[in-house]
This record gives sequence, structure tokens and C-alpha cells, in this order.
Amino acid sequence: MFWIAFLVSSAIVGWWHWRLAKIHPNSPTLLMRLARHWFPFLLFLVVCLILYGGLGAVFGIPKLFRDDHEIYQYGLFTLQKLPALTPLFNSPLVLSLAAATIMLAIIWTFIRLTEIAGTEPQAVPDERSHRRFFNTHGMPFVLFLVVAVAFPQDHGLAHGWQEILLALLGGGAGYLLAMALISSGHRLAPRLNRWRWVRRLVGWVACHTRYGKPATRDLTAADCDVHGAFLMFTLVQLLLLGFVTVSRIIIPSVAILMLIGWVTLFYFIFMWLRPVPRWAALMLLIVAILFGNSRLYKYSFPGFETADGESAYAADRRIKLEVAALESTADELVDPLAALNAWRANAVRGAHQERPKLVVITTEGGAYRSAFWTAVVLDELETLSREDGALRGLTSGIRLITGASGGMVGAAYYVALRSNDTDVKPPSVVATLREDIRLSRSEGIHPTRFPISGDTLSPVVQQMVQRDIFSTFWPGPVSMDRGRVLESHWRTLNVSFAALAAGERAGWRPSILLTPMLVETGQQLAITNMNMARLDGAVYDEVEEFFAIFGAWHETFTLATAVRMNASFPYVSPAVSLPTEPARRVLDAGHFDNYGVYSATAWLGQQEIASWVDNNTSGVIVVQIRAFPPRDLKDSWYGRAFQWVTSPLQANVAARTSTNLFRNDEALRRLQQVLPNVPVDTLVFANNADPAAVAMSWYITEGEVAETRKQFESARNRAALTCLKELWTNHRNPRAAQCNARNQVGTRDARPY
Repeated sequence: MFWIAFLVSSAIVGWWHWRLAKIHPNSPTLLMRLARHWFPFLLFLVVCLILYGGLGAVFGIPKLFRDDHEIYQYGLFTLQKLPALTPLFNSPLVLSLAAATIMLAIIWTFIRLTEIAGTEPQAVPDERSHRRFFNTHGMPFVLFLVVAVAFPQDHGLAHGWQEILLALLGGGAGYLLAMALISSGHRLAPRLNRWRWVRRLVGWVACHTRYGKPATRDLTAADCDVHGAFLMFTLVQLLLLGFVTVSRIIIPSVAILMLIGWVTLFYFIFMWLRPVPRWAALMLLIVAILFGNSRLYKYSFPGFETADGESAYAADRRIKLEVAALESTADELVDPLAALNAWRANAVRGAHQERPKLVVITTEGGAYRSAFWTAVVLDELETLSREDGALRGLTSGIRLITGASGGMVGAAYYVALRSNDTDVKPPSVVATLREDIRLSRSEGIHPTRFPISGDTLSPVVQQMVQRDIFSTFWPGPVSMDRGRVLESHWRTLNVSFAALAAGERAGWRPSILLTPMLVETGQQLAITNMNMARLDGAVYDEVEEFFAIFGAWHETFTLATAVRMNASFPYVSPAVSLPTEPARRVLDAGHFDNYGVYSATAWLGQQEIASWVDNNTSGVIVVQIRAFPPRDLKDSWYGRAFQWVTSPLQANVAARTSTNLFRNDEALRRLQQVLPNVPVDTLVFANNADPAAVAMSWYITEGEVAETRKQFESARNRAALTCLKELWTNHRNPRAAQCNARNQVGTRDARPY
């Protein structure tokens, strides 16, 4: 249906412009304009594809432009006397269509001015003719936006008459703002031209070459007036974009369109400038970016302050890695074997097993999709682990939790909320995470009343648009960035590792192992309270131990910062260097181990730990929490047309996932060889929701949370739960379990989803 509507819309717009060409035979045709200014129209096509749902669906980008039922509860504005109109002021769809219409006004305004600048004689168009030009040439393109909203690709995007009406309302609001924009440009131009420095700037940039000499062709006063009008409209556009930049309506969809507006504006400025200023401006931009980002320690992690208040990022305070490797100051860390002994005593009491089973939780990366799925699974297991539950004492058997990216957000909340009081059920991980996000949305670094309860993305985008983009040109250190804004939302995780260590020593709190990757060496950075150096024969050539280097900051380094390191995807949070010499940048753990299985088996496979497990437990259960179902890369007719270009890229993407899975299976097989006397079983709880329906983003709606909860009741996850019950309760004769989790739920070969 979409393609029919798209073709009909294209025919209507084409016919209309053909009719205009007949009326004005000396004007360029639509095809000529598309060929001449293909770049801004390509950006407009990107907006249409996003609204259609054909671009960025896995990352939830199309949903950022759609309404959710939460907007009908509260929002950016509340109209006490007209509550029925409140949603209109909180609608991402209305705001997005308004912004897209203004973007069209920017495109067609500068097309008009550039066309006039290239003709003889030249004259600045009056306000009336300018409005008429936009009405006849620009507004028909709004039809493409409405079609994309009305007939979206099926990714759970709402569509119907309500969405069409909201789209038309947004287009109408954008049209009124565009008319105000045109009027402002025409009224400001003559006033600004009265200033001598403005006239000199216009004269040099538009009417002269370098050294102030006249251009080769004669330029009249009318020529300079046209170029002056161009500058005036540019100034008005900058003022408008600047106003939106500093406002609180920077929701993700508006930010995307605003960035596209900035790019479009600078494209026309670049194309309009005469050759010498054009290349001078380009070189100046490149030099500014190079100069502003050449500093090694421009961004910093919190929690690295010394006792005298100085930052460890100061040149004379940075840690020398060669020295740190020889002088570990991590004496206050947890002895892994002592923690295992305390865990065994605690697990025996909880599960009433003489030789308890050791449970390891691994979780996949994937922003809030993975975080909330991990939280849902752990909440359910906690409920079933109560005295009257089917898995009594299971959570007391959890010794280690590890994983990547967003999954470790939910896992870290679970660890932080654990209590030694077995009679009191710990707070819900899902509820606590949602409450932290809600409080940060209203009281955080960038308060916003955008009405999505799981929206961490809007403050991050606000920081990026309002400050981080401009800090690109600033060579000095930056005290606040979007990564810090992201971690500030996880208030419950604002606890130091030293505060968690006591519970790990006592055996009632599982140890958490975070493994972000170091960019320069490709190594894992192991952040954990366990002192692995105390294990005889432990060799970690491929792993850097965080507190072996930064043991002095054990009291101040927080779990929130460690989780943020573990989930550092550069386009959302910057790649930040540690205060070391040489510098070491930290990136998302998923680049090395996106599932946590490799890290878990490496820990269990250490000689002393494996020997202890073999002699003191009745088996190992590795519970894998997967945020995504396994999926083959889908090909399309237009993808096949360019497969000679895309095949290597697709192969790299597929290899990243398959290599992790193959390595995980091999690691589990090796672990069974290391533990010959106890079984090693593994099972998978998978979130089978369509990745476009519950997207990988730091933005999640109530509907997506509900869909995530529903996945725990799926047939496959209920089967995995049945396997877990049999494995947990068959502690006297573990090899006699009726359900072999590896064969029935498997990690790769069974493909249980």
C-alpha cells in the first residue's frame, strides 16, 4: 500500500511541477533542481524513510517520531483549562512534522536565492513572491511525509486516521513557522544592512575575491543585495536553530531533524560562497576539529579524585602502567576462594543442599532492551527462589554475574539491591530502574518533561546537541559529557565497589564482573572486587585488572561509572581515556564478548577455582540471558542490487555474532573438561520480541516494557524454566536429570527461538 501511495504522490508532485514549468518556462524544472541540489533532497529522503520505518528500526529510531499512549497522561506542557489539547503539545509526531516542514522551507528558500544569484538581472524577491514560491514548490513535498506516516512498514508503528491528523497538524504548524521565518528574513535584511561591518562582510564574501580585489565579472549593487539577503536568511536560520538548541523541546526526533537542518544550512552556505572563502571556510573547519580533538584526556571518568582533591588526570598524577603492573595496591579486594567458601555456607542454608550448585548469570548487550529483559528474568527468578517457590534458594546459589553493555545495567541493579536479610524480598529491579529514570528525567542534569517513563535518550541528546557538538571545537578539558549524563540516570548504582565488597566476602552478594574493551590493545579490562592475582598460577596476559591499576580509588569508583564503561557506544557516549600513561580508551564490552559466556568460563577455568568447584559443588549452571533471537541477515531486492559492495560488510556483521557464539560453545566444552567430576549445564532465556518492536535504545516505553515481560511466558522460556527446575532440584544425583539443558536449549546448534 505504501508504494502505491508513494507512486501516486510522486505523480501528483511531478505533474504539479510540470504545470509550473509550463507557466514559467524560464525557471529550472524539478529534475534540474534535484540534480543540482541532490544532497539536501537526499537528507529529506532519509527523513521520509525514518517516518516510514525503513531506516534504523532495530535501534528504535522510527519510534522516536511516533506517539505513545503515555503522552496523553502528562508532558512538556499541561493545559489546565483545555486538557484535551495537552497531547498536541507533547506529540513527537506533531513536533517532528513541524520540524520537517521547516527543513523544507530552509531547502526551498536557499534554492530560490541561489537561483536568483545566478541570473541576470538580479533582484531580491519580495516577501509575497517568496511565500508564493514556497507554497507552490515546497509544500507539495509535505505529501511524502504524510504518506510515510500513514502507511508505515510493519514495525509496530502506530498508524491510522489519528496519526494522519497529527501529521497534518504538525505540517500546518511547521508551515506557519516557515511563513514567520520568511517574514523575519525579509524584515531583518534591510535593517542589518544598515550596519557597516555587515555590508563589508557581504562585500568581501559575496562580491570580492581575496585581497579585496573586485571579481572578474562586474558585480552590481543588486548582486550584493541578493547575496546580502542570503546572509540575512542564513542568520535567521541560525537564530531559529540556536533557539531550538537551547530549549527543553530537544526530544530525540527533533534533535535528529535539527542536526539535518544544520547540515542542510551549511551545505547551502558552502555552495553559495565564492571559491576562496569556500575553501578557506572548509580548511578552517578541518583545522578547528583537529585542534579541538587532539587532546588525549579531553573527556574524563568521575571517581578518580585523589585524597587532596586533585584529579588523577593531571599530568603529574597519571598512573604509569609499567609501574602499576608491578605495584598493585588492591589489598582491600575480595579473595576469590574465601568468597567461594562464604558463598557455599550461605547457599547450603538457602537451598538446603549439602553440595550446592554454583549458578553463573551471563547477559547479552543491547541498551534498555537488554537491561529490562535482564531485570525481568532476575525478578522472576528471585520470586521463584523464595521459601515457597519452585526454585527455592536459587538466587543464593548465584556466585558470578557478567555480560556486556545494557544487559549489565539490569544485572548491576540486581547486585546493588541484594540484601543479607533473607526474610525480606529485594526491591524489584524493573521498578527501581524505572523509578531512577523517572526521577532523573525531572531532577537530573538535563530535566525534561517529555512523557516517556523510560526515556534516558532525551537528556543524552540534549547534552550532545547543546554542548558536546560545540565542544568538538574546544581544545580544553570537558567536565560534562553525554556519557556522564547517561550514568547519572542510574542512581541506585551510585555506590562504590568498596561498599559492595563486604557482601561479596560474606557470600550473600554475587560478584559482578564487567569487561569493557581497551581500544589501543584490544584487551578486556576486568572490573571486579575479586582479586584474581591471589590465585596461584593465574595468568592474565589478555586481561587488564582494573583495581590492580587503580586500587587507590576502590573507595570512590562507583558501579554506575563501571557500567557506563561497559556500555560505551561512542555515538551515544564518548570513548573516554583512563588516567594512565600511555592513554587507554574504554569501549563497550560487546566488542570483545557480547554474551558474557567467554568471561564467565575464563573465571571458572582458573586452576584453583576449578579445583574448588570440582570438590565443593554438585554442578555448574550457566544461565544465559539473551536480548535478541538469533537471526540471519535479511536480503532485499535493492540490497541484492548492491551486493558486490555490501557483501563484505554483511559478512563482517554476521561473523561478529557467529564468532561469539562458536567461541562460547567451545569455551563451555573446555570448561566441562576442566571440571570432570561435576556437570556443566547451560540454558537460555531469550527475548524473542521483534527487534523493531522492542528496540535497542536508551529509550523504552511502557508498551515495550509490557512486551518484554510477556516474553518470559513464551513456550521456549517456560521450557527453559522447567529445565532449570530439574537441574536445580536434582542435586543428589545431578547426572540423572531428565532435562539436559544444553541439548534442549543449546547456545547455537539447537537454535531454540
